Amino acid sequence: MLKVAISFVCLLFTLISSLSSTNVTCDYKTSTFWAATSMYNCYVTYSIDIEKPENAEIASVTGRHSYGKSSDSEIVFYSYKKNIHYFPRGLEKIYKNLNGIILYKEPINFIQQSDLKPYTKLIFLQVAETKIEVIEDGLFDFNPQLKYLALNENKIFHIGLKVFDNLNNLQSLYLGKNICIDDKVEDNRSNVPKLIAIVKGLCMSTEFFAIDERFLKLEDEMNNLNRRNFRAFEKNVQKLEKLLVKSKFANFTMLQDKLEKLKDVNAEELKSSGCGAVVSKFSLVLMVLCFLVKIL
Repeated sequence: MLKVAISFVCLLFTLISSLSSTNVTCDYKTSTFWAATSMYNCYVTYSIDIEKPENAEIASVTGRHSYGKSSDSEIVFYSYKKNIHYFPRGLEKIYKNLNGIILYKEPINFIQQSDLKPYTKLIFLQVAETKIEVIEDGLFDFNPQLKYLALNENKIFHIGLKVFDNLNNLQSLYLGKNICIDDKVEDNRSNVPKLIAIVKGLCMSTEFFAIDERFLKLEDEMNNLNRRNFRAFEKNVQKLEKLLVKSKFANFTMLQDKLEKLKDVNAEELKSSGCGAVVSKFSLVLMVLCFLVKIL
């Protein structure tokens, strides 16, 4: 009976997973894009409506390949106005040699490191005319092979100082028509560092600095926690969390991780520093009393 129940639960889970995942139909063609050589592309044919995070998992891709090509070929996934609100997941399972992703005029608000982490073979990435405002540090940590990166015509006003640090193969960088910058380098590897230097000068938000400064202050306070100041520290962490949630950096994984560490340390410090301090004071008082008893 137990085995039947477990089997039913597994079947139900599989059914729910399949219902929440997304199926895609492609029109396969070879084309040339900005600053890149000819590439074999999966043009998404119909709207795939990724309006919730759970719908972002791509379960299957159908479509007729060009002569001599297959799903094992080097492929660029190209989506144009297909109502994608969240970065597609699971494409690396369908295409062993996925080397490019293009999301053009999609209603995406943000991209985080976990979105790009599975796509380690990317050499081409274009995310253009979206609602993205922030590019956070660490975003491309798992995509060191990128040669062509285009983040043009978005609403970007903040780019982290270390965003491009591991992209040593970058030879084209397109940042045209954003709030903080409107510039590009095409197929000129030696000029990419110059553009990155300009980005560092123009695209660091004062709002981000204000939030990051609060994090730094709390991280310093964390090292000197005791029973007396713990409650004030805890309130400041709560205030910072509210500020972060209301800011445009709410989806910043780097800041989310920092916040979780502050929260985790709170409970630990209350036990170690707080209780430890009380025990120490109690021991001192006990020692004094014992000493007085001996004298008397």
